[in-house]
Amino acid sequence: MSGENRISLGALTSLLEEELSLYTKLCNLSLEKKEAVLKNNTDLLARIIGEERPLIVEAERLESKRLAEVAKIAQMVGLKESDLKLSDLKAFFSEEEFRPLEEKARDLKAVLEKLKEINETNRYLVESTLKYISYLIDALMNSLSKTTYGKGKLSPSFSLFQREV
Repeated sequence: MSGENRISLGALTSLLEEELSLYTKLCNLSLEKKEAVLKNNTDLLARIIGEERPLIVEAERLESKRLAEVAKIAQMVGLKESDLKLSDLKAFFSEEEFRPLEEKARDLKAVLEKLKEINETNRYLVESTLKYISYLIDALMNSLSKTTYGKGKLSPSFSLFQREV
């Protein structure tokens, strides 16, 4: 294949390597987030979320660059960008040229699957915690809204924020 195609393939491989590094960091932060949720450590959770934000912005930037490289390669090999699959590129490049791209793509896919799994677990943990908090609030409000007795007569339910003590 021509030198220009090799350069694009190398650029795509480099982008996948950057994405792999970035998503590995996000994966590690998601594991830390899971521990923070399990330990009810809101300070740690807030810190982790703050660390994730710039990484997510960077992931979007890298993804845009990756899509641009894929479009360039698709045009070079004469395939439609939407139809292009990694396996299609094998026919246009030598094994030596293609292998690094294939390895990075495989590694990135594995990290993304792990990240998805961790994020689903975190979502479940947060939803469970929110349901529990909602249950506790409902139980508290129900107990506060029941009629209480005052000096020999029924008094209206008291407010959680009464002014008199």
